[in-house]
Order: sequence, then C-alpha cells, then structure tokens
Amino acid sequence: MITTIVFDCYGTLIDTGKGSMTAVEQILGSRQSDMDPKPFYETWKRNHHELCRSGIFQAESDIFRIGLAQTYEAFNIQGDPELDVRYMLNTLGKRAVFPEVPAVLAELSTRFRLAVGSNSDHEPLLADLSRNGLDIGPIFSSESLRVYKPSVEFFAKILESLDCRPSEVVYVGDAQIEDVKGPSALGIRSVWINRKNDKRLHSIPEPLSECSDFKELLRTSLDF
Repeated sequence: MITTIVFDCYGTLIDTGKGSMTAVEQILGSRQSDMDPKPFYETWKRNHHELCRSGIFQAESDIFRIGLAQTYEAFNIQGDPELDVRYMLNTLGKRAVFPEVPAVLAELSTRFRLAVGSNSDHEPLLADLSRNGLDIGPIFSSESLRVYKPSVEFFAKILESLDCRPSEVVYVGDAQIEDVKGPSALGIRSVWINRKNDKRLHSIPEPLSECSDFKELLRTSLDF
C-alpha cells in the first residue's frame, strides 16, 4: 500500500524557466564572447550531470564552479570560474512554482504523506519551496544526504529516514535517469512527469505512470 509520495523539486514542482540560459548569456557577455550560448549551456549541463554521478560528493555550488571551468576549457574561453559562477548561483532560490502544483499537492496531502527529495544544495531548495508557499516536509537535498540521484544510496537514505519500505513509496519526477531509473533500482515505483513529451529511453524501466502535466497525478494516484 502506498503511504508516501516523494517529489523531485526542479522541473517537477518548480519551473527552472530560463534562469540557467540567462546566466550563461551573462557569463559569455562578461567575457566578451560572441559564442552561441546554447552549446555552452549544453556542455556545462553535461559536465554537471557527470560530476553529480561520479560518486564523489561535492556541494552543488562547487559542482557548478568545476563544471564551468571544464566548459571554459572545452571552448578555449579565458574566464574565472570562481568569479563567473556567481551568475548561475544568483539564479538559485528565485524560481517559480508551476501554477497547477499547489492545488494538486493540497489534494494529495489529504491521502498521502508528502516529502521532497532533490538534487540541490539545501539552502536554495528551502528558499524556492518557501517563497512559493509549498509547505512540504520532510525535505531531503543532495547536500543533506551527501549523495546525488540517481545513486541508490540517495533513495535508501530517504527510506530509512521516513521508516518506509520501497513498496510504500512512489517517487515523482521529470528526469528519466534520476527520477525513474534511480528509484527503480531500489524497488521504488515512479511517476514520470513528462511535460516535454520526450520519448522514454530504452534503458529506462517503465514507470508506474507517465503524466504530461502535474494535474494528471491526481488521476494516477487513484491507482496507487
């Protein structure tokens, strides 16, 4: 029996919007570079994911900085990662909730215990949830757990803290590897919030449900 729903935050509850791309544009502008920001952003994002999945824990603020240094090197741009990473860090804790999320969470909270488990440093995660009026608890960040999704350890620590068995929890998120494949390795069922209508990768197990928006979770929850 499902008793608890754990939510990813960014891309699931909170819209990241264009904050990251704006930060990249500011970074390139500060270095007088006329490079197209899209490949720079995509490379930085890929470096970020690889660092998170390396198995060596570092705060996400440090991963942003290290990944930026790697991206500068990849494109032969002379920059100061220690200084320039501020443009990205300044976007954190200032993002907006998807409009439909509060009402859906209010409905689900009458039937399930709700929690958040997200790849993020703890302070900006709390800031984003608080400023958007999302009163969900407990809240688990990669910083508080000292491990990143999709590591099994991330989900195991959440289960231990919640005193739940895998069969009692559903994980809800928008990322195929972090939010579907990750929890499935521990026997936790998942709901994939697929707002971009992406195709499921061959290596990703079938989720309990696939939702095109957060509202569909209410219909899916009836089958939990």
